[in-house]
Amino acid sequence: MSNGKNMSETLRRDRDRFLAFSFAAADALLEIDGNWKVEFAVGAVQSFFGVHDKDFIGSDFLSFLDDGDRILVRSRIARLKDGVRLEPVFIHLTTYDNVLLLSGCRLPHLGDKLFIAISKSGDITHKEVQRPGGNGRLLNEQEFISSSSDVLQQAREAGEKVDMTFFDLGQVESLEKRAGTENFETFKKGLASFLSAQSIGGQAAGQIARGRFGFVHMTGTDISAIREDIDNLAREIDPEGVGVEIAEATIDLNSDEINPADMERALAFTIHQFARKGVAGSDIQSIEDGLNNLMTETLGRVSELKKLVAGRDFGIVFQPIVDMNDFSVHHYEVLSRFAPGQSPAETIAFAEEVGLIADFDIAVCEQAIQRLRTFKQPDLHFAVNLSGASLESDLFIQELLATLAQMGRRRSSIILEVTETAEIRDLERAEKIIQTLRSNGHPVCLDDFGAGAASFQYFQALTVDFVKIDGAYVRRVLENRRDAAILRAIAGLCRNLGIKTVAEMIETSRQAKMLKGFGIDLGQGWLFGRPESEPLALSPTGYAARQVG
Repeated sequence: MSNGKNMSETLRRDRDRFLAFSFAAADALLEIDGNWKVEFAVGAVQSFFGVHDKDFIGSDFLSFLDDGDRILVRSRIARLKDGVRLEPVFIHLTTYDNVLLLSGCRLPHLGDKLFIAISKSGDITHKEVQRPGGNGRLLNEQEFISSSSDVLQQAREAGEKVDMTFFDLGQVESLEKRAGTENFETFKKGLASFLSAQSIGGQAAGQIARGRFGFVHMTGTDISAIREDIDNLAREIDPEGVGVEIAEATIDLNSDEINPADMERALAFTIHQFARKGVAGSDIQSIEDGLNNLMTETLGRVSELKKLVAGRDFGIVFQPIVDMNDFSVHHYEVLSRFAPGQSPAETIAFAEEVGLIADFDIAVCEQAIQRLRTFKQPDLHFAVNLSGASLESDLFIQELLATLAQMGRRRSSIILEVTETAEIRDLERAEKIIQTLRSNGHPVCLDDFGAGAASFQYFQALTVDFVKIDGAYVRRVLENRRDAAILRAIAGLCRNLGIKTVAEMIETSRQAKMLKGFGIDLGQGWLFGRPESEPLALSPTGYAARQVG
């Protein structure tokens, strides 16, 4: 009798020991039958699922999961073999806002029983990011870049190794047409769950462009399983069973030899390039090689650009901007020039995308001030470009104000052109900065007006002295009545608001005459002078005056 009692106590201790081991790694333990009914539950059941343990028994476990995560869990469990542990995946419950971690296993000789452990998400997580509407839990391109930077930083601090994988799905439009709206929504939710579940913190996954996705994950993650999930789901919702073409590529983010900031800059540029160009339909190995080569090249370009900016190893030239009434030079725009064959526009765009544009803008401003101080003409004025991206940096604004302070009483000799090549996201903050610059004596010009969708939004939010109209309108003004009407309207609107207008890319006397008739105040283009290494004389431009006057 005592032997039986001792054996019973031993079994109880073993049971309690294994239960303690399980709770050391999880917050809730569940036993699920082959029909997804809960047969046993213990732990943080009420806080996670919103019901008491006794009411939870017999309920459908899948009904507590987010739509996309039901697809994910079904897919993973379908491939789970007896005695093999289900690798942890991040999930969301309908009753619980935060990200949870689900793992589990099947044990031999217990039939279709499934044992699940659920816990709060792991150690490497990133700050909560607002989920974009209509796109599951996937971040958009900019959110994904920001999230990736956070994850990389935290992974380094934790000593973890992470990679980034891109998926490019071809023929998604055809799949949507064949499957219909409802089924395609199911596919999108499932895809979001497949990527989010294996991403760091459960939220480091994004839809970068239509059919193009990326996620940051632990090194060693089974990418082939995710690819299989996507392929199976696409075929499942496709009435013809065709599915989608899937191309993938993984980038190693674990180099110890690369400055973390440079790695993040190169990664941002690579994500931009993938969003624009994609890789669908190509050989998988060539995709992976191509993206990794792009990362390597980008890192090299980042290093070269940093050296170029630090050493001020670039030139500046001056293009006149003339008064359309008498064609006298009003001021000069300062333009950058690089090594032969190196496009200024492409280099500046690259600097914006990798986060080096603020340093570059300061370097140009310093060179312009240095050149301006060497000239004695009191009526000489230079316009210096500032990227909209630069204005978002508080450190840049501090450095810019300190740099401009060198002008002393000649502050009005530096005009600041705010370009639209990079979007200004915080217009209220930008307006305060612009007014600080203006109050310090620097006229401000809104550049490339009309080139982007946000132009009129900027126009409404930002108080400026000049508006430079995008050259595309000027090039078409003689042939396109719509563009001519837009130019005339912009000129009238600005005149009523006391803002001077600048038309760029004027190449012919006919263009100049028409623009002058519209009331455009200032003109720039090859008709009045090409960019030169030195500012030309301040007298009226003879050729232009003869041709237009």
